[in-house]
Amino acid sequence: GLWALSMAMHWGLYILVLWLGLLVVSNVMPALTPLSNWMGGIAFLLGTFGSIALIIKRVTNSNLRLYTTSIDYFNLMFLVVIFGLGLATWTMDPQLAEHQTYINRMFTFDPISISPTVTGMFFALQAFVIYMPLSKLIHYIMKHFTFTEILWDDAFNVKGSEKDGQILRQLSYMVDWAAPHIGQGKTWLEDVQDASMGEGESDD
Repeated sequence: GLWALSMAMHWGLYILVLWLGLLVVSNVMPALTPLSNWMGGIAFLLGTFGSIALIIKRVTNSNLRLYTTSIDYFNLMFLVVIFGLGLATWTMDPQLAEHQTYINRMFTFDPISISPTVTGMFFALQAFVIYMPLSKLIHYIMKHFTFTEILWDDAFNVKGSEKDGQILRQLSYMVDWAAPHIGQGKTWLEDVQDASMGEGESDD
């Protein structure tokens, strides 16, 4: 029962990013403003529902509660604040006029007076952008390299290919830590070769 809730929260965040991009483009293409308004509303609805539902699910499900840390709840609450404030502003102003004006004035550096709710949403969103790279939430971006490129990349490694060159460069990195199975002061390739030789000798 976690997948649908997580998908709502994630898609809310992805659409929110697209909506911000549309706000910028709408400065020179006003015809996109109606699409931007709908996209903002969808992002706020999905994000608010998904974030709150995930908190409730993790609190009420004993299995999920076992491995949900305080930082997980903090991250979800952070998103609730962003999406919740966005939803509140959207219900009060479906045209999201103040949001558009805020983005416009970011490029012209002109002062503007907007409602505290819109100010709070953008402040929370900007704080989130600063916080995300320093937290586990960076998986939004890094999962492409740590999941898609590894788990789903089952193509053969061809000698002399670009991928082969990347692997060789990484194998030449020096190991600056030690463990029973890792030797410090060697490259990864040397460690692998030494380990392979050791296994061969034990087999004899």
